[in-house]
Amino acid sequence: MSDRRYQNITRAVLETPWAIRPGMLAVIVEVLSLRLEGHQLSDEEIQARVGGKPSRQDTQIIGQTAIIPIYGTLIPRADSMTQMSGGTPVDRLQGALQDAVRSADVSNILLDISSPGGATDLIPEFAQQIRDARRVKPVVASANTQAASAAYWLGSQASEFVASPSAGVGSIGVFAAHEDLSKQLEADGVSTTVITAGKYKAETGPWAPLTDEARAHIQERVDDMYQMFTGDVAKGRKTTVDAVRGGFGEGRMLNAKAALKEGMIDAIEPITATIGRLADAGGQKVAQVAFSDVPALAAADPGLEANAIRPHSTATTDVPWDGPQQKANLSNDRPETYRLAYAWYDENGKDADGDGYPDAKDDYKFIHHQVSTSGDVGAANVNGCSQGIAVLNGGRTGTTIPDKDRQGVYDHLAKHLSDAGKKPPPLQSHEATPGPAHAGLTFAARLRETRERVEDDLATVRSLADVSQRDRLTGPKREQLEAIADTLGAFGKAHSDIVALLAQTTPAPDVAEVDREAWELYRARALRLSGGST
Repeated sequence: MSDRRYQNITRAVLETPWAIRPGMLAVIVEVLSLRLEGHQLSDEEIQARVGGKPSRQDTQIIGQTAIIPIYGTLIPRADSMTQMSGGTPVDRLQGALQDAVRSADVSNILLDISSPGGATDLIPEFAQQIRDARRVKPVVASANTQAASAAYWLGSQASEFVASPSAGVGSIGVFAAHEDLSKQLEADGVSTTVITAGKYKAETGPWAPLTDEARAHIQERVDDMYQMFTGDVAKGRKTTVDAVRGGFGEGRMLNAKAALKEGMIDAIEPITATIGRLADAGGQKVAQVAFSDVPALAAADPGLEANAIRPHSTATTDVPWDGPQQKANLSNDRPETYRLAYAWYDENGKDADGDGYPDAKDDYKFIHHQVSTSGDVGAANVNGCSQGIAVLNGGRTGTTIPDKDRQGVYDHLAKHLSDAGKKPPPLQSHEATPGPAHAGLTFAARLRETRERVEDDLATVRSLADVSQRDRLTGPKREQLEAIADTLGAFGKAHSDIVALLAQTTPAPDVAEVDREAWELYRARALRLSGGST
């Protein structure tokens, strides 16, 4: 094969945005050059150069767990590039995941990852597919023993992400390259005349240095892909984009222990232990879901989309807790801060900015962080955490979040208590809490429930309205008191109307009297019909 064809293919490879360990891309280019020069490398020889595990392996089913191997360099589709570089086609992985989700014999899905990353093509689509799949069945990712760049991108979308003790994860970043061969061509006496149609058609050609405009265009493509990368990681790991960009190794690979500390994974566990754990759990059979025939999964049942926010470590405080005030302090213009203050959110909430989290405060529950009057989220309040666990256990009429999310919320709140050196109260098992309609409650029970909630809120009102605090009421507190005054005024009018209604009516006869009168009327009617007499 000619040097010119090799140069063209190499240039196409380099200028593609890659989410891969940089050294591995150099190895891929080397393998490509050997193949294009006519060297017949066996699969084993290619594997020896690119490292990792053999890329061509099928899904395994162990018990009710489908194990999908994600090995080697990730390439969009099976083609000559796949054959020459030992890569794994992403479209095949998409099909394997879809099959596992559809199968009635599969309850859990395990992504067995040993990959340096790869090209970014189809990675955002596959990441979305994994997020969709985890709403239907548990999806666990295992770094066994490498989940780098695009491979970490995929693993971070799972319901749970674990890593083997010797694993490395991270390398979050995107890059592209350009080869400038102009000096080499000049030394070889080669002069290139470029004839194009289209202003930018040949702007990245190797026969000349990049112009500032061409460099800016490549940088824009890289930045756009990096934004998708970090945005998906933030969604999958239940954190912020700033946290991903400012932490999570900042492009470096981290060992398992460091990755756990950064919140990049959930646990350190050999894959054999993960497989055994999933086998012991058995999984819960799910109803079959109708999917479209395209590789991406159709939208899952919205009822399965609610989520607990992952536990994390922050500073803690033991000051008196005022949940309504902390909620009021959250800025309506900064919805990205809500996930930092709460332990649960509803994915069905409106998400205008597309960050994977709802934009309204009412779509969140279990606030437990201090919030400044400027809307900044601070330390976790241990009293707020304790009250949240009490609500999970049925206090204050309990909670309406899905029963399957109780454990996740508990783990979040309990983590803060443990960090503060306090022993969290246990999570009590119970039947699913009745929904907002208070199914099964009598009218009297609903009234008792309302009275208890009002009494709790009145305790907050008394605190806010304390005479000694009047001169130091903040704007939000004053607004809250004004809203409460309006509400209590409505209650007062309703009370007056009910008292007036009672005064205008007479008490109904007791049940025994009503029954006796009904029996006498029935007896008299029966006697008339029969012609009898009393």
